[in-house]
Formats: sequence, C-alpha cells, structure tokens
Amino acid sequence: MEGSLGFLFLTFLIIPLPHFFIFCTGHTHSQVRCIDTERRALLTFKQHLIDPSNRLSSWTADGDCCHWVGVVCHNLTAHVHQLHLRTFPPPVWDDSMTDEQYWAQEEAYERSWFGGNYFENTLIPSWIFGLRNLVSLDLSYNDFQGPILVDLQNMTSLRHLDLSENHFNSSIPNWLYSFSHIEFLNLGSNNLQGTISSAIGNLTSAISIDLSYNQLGGKLPRSLGNLCNLREIIVSYNKWSQEISEILESLSGCVSNRLEILDLSYSQLHGHLMDELGGTISSAIGNLTSAISIDLSGNELGGKLPRSLGNLCNLREIRLSSNKWSQEISEILESLSGCLSDRLEILDLSESQLHGHLLDELGVFKNLIQLSFQDNSISGPIPVSLANLPSLTYLDFSNNHINGTLPQNFGQLKNLVKLVLRNNSISSPLPVSFGNLSSLTYLELRNNSISGPRPVSFGNLSSLTYLDLGNNSISGPRPVSFGNLSSLTYLDFECF
Repeated sequence: MEGSLGFLFLTFLIIPLPHFFIFCTGHTHSQVRCIDTERRALLTFKQHLIDPSNRLSSWTADGDCCHWVGVVCHNLTAHVHQLHLRTFPPPVWDDSMTDEQYWAQEEAYERSWFGGNYFENTLIPSWIFGLRNLVSLDLSYNDFQGPILVDLQNMTSLRHLDLSENHFNSSIPNWLYSFSHIEFLNLGSNNLQGTISSAIGNLTSAISIDLSYNQLGGKLPRSLGNLCNLREIIVSYNKWSQEISEILESLSGCVSNRLEILDLSYSQLHGHLMDELGGTISSAIGNLTSAISIDLSGNELGGKLPRSLGNLCNLREIRLSSNKWSQEISEILESLSGCLSDRLEILDLSESQLHGHLLDELGVFKNLIQLSFQDNSISGPIPVSLANLPSLTYLDFSNNHINGTLPQNFGQLKNLVKLVLRNNSISSPLPVSFGNLSSLTYLELRNNSISGPRPVSFGNLSSLTYLDLGNNSISGPRPVSFGNLSSLTYLDFECF
C-alpha cells in the first residue's frame, strides 16, 4: 500500500453504514475507567498513524480511553471490548458504472485511509495480542506478511476474525479450527496454501467462511456440511480440482437448510450436475432451499442444468458463466420460470456454449436487474417480451448470432444503464423509442447490420457517456439533437 495503512479495526460487530467510517462515541453507562496497559497500547498505535482529519483528537495521554472516540469498554471489566477505526474496502467495479464514477469512489476510499508505515512489510504488532478480551479482530486491507501468527491462538473469545486482503503465505494453522466461538471467518485474498483440514467441522458456531482468492488445493472436506449455522461459503479462486457432484453431496447435511451464499467460482471444478440420462447426480443443489446466491462460474462444468435449480425459490443470483453447459437457452429459461420468475435479479450464463432462440418466457422474470448471455451461439430475434423487465439495468447479448429487428418497445426499459449488443446480425433501423432510455450511460451496437438514418431521438440520452455504433450501415447527416449529449466521453467517429 505504498507506505500507508489501509485500516485497522478490532470490534465486537461489523455494522455496515452508508459512510466511509464506522465510529462510535465510546461512552459507556458505567463509571469504569480504562486499564492503563490498554490505554498505552492504543496511544502507541496512534503515534504511528497519520490522521489528516484529526479524528483521534480525543485520544490524549491523560485521558480515559473508555471515553475516546471509537473505543468501547466492557461495562464491568473495563477492558477494551470494541475498537472502531474501520474504513470501507475499496470500491468494486460494477458494469453499470462509468470509469469516472469508479475512480471517484477509488479516490474517496484512498482519502479515507489512516496513513502511516508502522505496519508496512511487517508482522502483526505484538501489542494486539494483549487485548485478549476482544471478540472481533479485523486486520483486513493491510500489508501483513508471513505466516498467520501463533499468538492469535490465545484469543479464544473471538467471534469475528478478518485477515483478508493481506499477504499471509502459510497454510491454515490447525489451532484455528479449535475456535468454537468464531462466527465470521475471513481469510480471503492472501497467499494461503495447502489444504483445508476436516477439523473445520469443529467451527460449529460459524455463520460465514470466506477463503477465496488464495492458493488452497486438495478437496473441500465433507465436514463443511455439518456446520448447521453456516450461511455463507465463499471459497472461489482456489485450486480444488474436484468433482462438483462430490462437493454438492458433502453439503447435503444440515448446512443445506440454511446456506444462503455458495461461491465456488474459478476453482478448477469439473464434472456434471446431471448424468447422461438426465438424472440428478446429487440432489444437494435442489436441497439448498435457503440459497440466495449460487456462483459456479469459471469452472469446467458441463452437461445440462438440473431443473431442481428452478425450485430454489429464494434465489436472487445465479452465476454460471464460463462453463460448458451446451444446452438450449430456452430450456434453461423454462426451467427457471416457476417460483423464480418474480424473484431472480441476476442471471449470468455468458460464455457457456448455449444455443437456440430466445423465446417469450424471457419476459416473465420481472425483477431481473442484470442479464448476461454474451459469448454464446444464441440465434433468432430479441423477443418483444424483453421490454417487460422494468428493473433491468444491465443487458449484454454480445458475440452471439442474434438477428432480426430490435423491438420497437425497447424504450420501456427506463432503468437500463448499460446495453451491449455488439457482434451480432441485428438489422433494420434503430427504434425511435431508444430515446426514452433516460438512464442509459453505455450503448454498444458495433458490428451488426443496422441500417437507416442516425436517430434524432438519441439526442434525448443526456446520461450517455459511451456510444459505439461502428461497422453498421447507418447513414445521413448528424442530427442537431446530438449536441445535447454533453456527457459523452467516447463517441465512435466512424458513424458520427
């Protein structure tokens, strides 16, 4: 982080708030005074921070740390129980945002850091281990390196441990599996290696486990399926090299009743969800009745998607891109059109070797926000029913074989922010109703067979920042209304 500390946050509970900082007043209802050794430890910490906003001005040498901003002491013992100095993680790229919006958020995030170099290229400072009454320890988004220190094993009161976004490069230590009180464990985005022990089944209080973006391998232990309180399993971007059916079967225990988020994306998984005769290899995916999000993207999965996926009525997100489903797109949509039709918000089947035509059942998914079918072999026209998706903000059908005319009612998609239809065979003039897409910021229709004059109605797209209609057959003079596109940062000059 180039000589700066991303953030240090030790607390009882993470509470997401719409601000860059999570602070509390630190006042307690009792008259306890902070313990001197803990007060001095906090002052040592402050000395090595750059605090441009002077937010720690209450942290004075002769003050009571139980009344400092950001510090909460236990009402009875006076031990520091919570320490709130967190900034939010950096912004995550969203396909609906512009480059300017992303970099504005990135700049705001960087301004929110506490600066300093006390922790740069070093191990976790030893004074932290003196705060043994902490129930939550968050050291994420820093630059800690080396193994996960054994000193942590004495902090057995922890319920929340977040060491993500660092450079720890050891295996997961065995003592960590004995933290029976841990509820939230995040070791993601490090360089952890080795395998996961079956002893992970001892984390019986666990609600969320995130081991994503590491170098872990071997097999996911079956004991994960016995963690009855588990709501989130996020183990993406590792090297499991395992049959998907084996994993799903291991999750058929009590965890299947409560699991809400399952992320196994980009994990070198292989196999089919169904056998060659169409029967389900494992019923586990159909048993995940509480699932809200399933992500199996970026693996080597093939065959057909089981119809039982459509019976998971709580699903909001299905991400199955970059696999080898080799299935009719209409068959998939039909299987999902039951109880999910008014609940599904994100459907990503891009780069999945899908074929066939889009039919009218596409219009039944009334709450879809993001629809990604790019990089397949889908053919035929875009159905008129697509305009019945009022919540749609992101639509990408690029790199397919879609032909025919664009629906004249396309302008009904008033919330559409990004539309990408490049590299298809779409023909005919552009619909006049395109001018009603008032939220549109990104429009790419390059490499089609669109003809006719430049649409005057495009001048109504005041939010548009990116416009590419290149390599079509659009002709005629540029309409005067195009002068209203004051937000444009990219314009394909081949057409305009």
